[in-house]
Amino acid sequence: MATSSETHVVDIESMAHGGTGVGTLETGRSVFVPRTIPGERVEIEITEEHTNYARGRPIEWIETSEDRIEPDCPYFEQCGGCQFWHMPRERELELKVETAVDNLEHIGNLELPEPEVVEAPDDRRYRSRIEMHRRRTPEIDRTEWSTGFFEAESHDLVPIDDCLVATEPLNEARADLETALEDVGDADILFETADDSSVVVTIVPDQWTGDPPPSLREFAADLETVESVRGVRVIGDDREWVIGDDSVDGSQVIADSPVETIRFPAGLFRQANPAINRQLTDHVREAVEQQGGDHVLELFCGAGNLSFALRDTVDQLVGFEQTSAAVEMASTLASFVQLEGFRFVEADLSDGYRDWLVGDDLGFDTVVLDPPRSGASFVCEELVDADASTIVYVSCEPPALARDLETLAEGGWTVRELTFFDMFPRTYHLEALTILTR
Repeated sequence: MATSSETHVVDIESMAHGGTGVGTLETGRSVFVPRTIPGERVEIEITEEHTNYARGRPIEWIETSEDRIEPDCPYFEQCGGCQFWHMPRERELELKVETAVDNLEHIGNLELPEPEVVEAPDDRRYRSRIEMHRRRTPEIDRTEWSTGFFEAESHDLVPIDDCLVATEPLNEARADLETALEDVGDADILFETADDSSVVVTIVPDQWTGDPPPSLREFAADLETVESVRGVRVIGDDREWVIGDDSVDGSQVIADSPVETIRFPAGLFRQANPAINRQLTDHVREAVEQQGGDHVLELFCGAGNLSFALRDTVDQLVGFEQTSAAVEMASTLASFVQLEGFRFVEADLSDGYRDWLVGDDLGFDTVVLDPPRSGASFVCEELVDADASTIVYVSCEPPALARDLETLAEGGWTVRELTFFDMFPRTYHLEALTILTR
């Protein structure tokens, strides 16, 4: 990678996955420019040079789109967390869907049905889980540590006092914890809602030797007076220190929990938009019902967010998941509500699922999978000749989904339904639900 300070005038022609506008340089190479909109003409400075493409930053808008609006977020110009505060939500969602469909059609060489689009009820105060960072920021005349998000394509910190997409409890907890972080140094910090009004915070310092930092010990002594924080975990390479209660209500992790009072350990994977997560699980349940499946193999099942939505729909479900704590909680919950046909297994699916199948597992008629961002390439290679009649695939990364769907299509599977969920408004992320049959 090379850098350059050259300037160019480019026309923004389309939107790339990642939320950047795409133009063409005089050399024919594509250039990716953040905070632009198709139809705009922009003077840019090249920030990265690559053989086949470049990246640039906008210097001046020569022609602006009629869609451009003033961002409500005061950090938008610097923060790398969101990509779409500069246009109306309708245009944002339109561009995200266009980009996702383009990825699926061209990367996956697929013919797709007309997609359904599920819009989020709001574009702010929806996130129940955020990861922030603690760093020094001397480049903006700060000599002490600050808490915030990184700039795009950078580890330079943007201090954040109020994140518009985070729920009020997360912002309150961040503010209430600020003095407790004074002696922590560089750290990554996970804030996740424990219930509707309090938060569990997980702090991972870059360096931690000896006793917990003094500022955290002082905070621990007063924790009962801090209504926004239920508990704090501090995690080092070989140690963990917990202040208060570090569990979260099951309803924060599972959209349709069969038990209201159960609590899960903090730090498990969870969807960060509860309102859209409920719609996602409803769609998955309806898809399984419509296909008539009663024996489900669920891959990458987590703590059972999709699994327990199917408890009144299917007779048998075996869920495979790599995270042992998630498997333990899903198993405990299934046992507690006497779901005798539900079984959860700790399994590393990086090389596929077939070696983990035993006995009755072989008789599944429906596969549900919700893999990580990288996709499920080896799993899909094995699903090509599976005996199942239906695959319900949930994905948070359209390019990875496209590659997996291409593998399945080459094996005779057909995409019957496609639904996009705007799980993270104002960001480029888009959740996809694909139903395949053959």
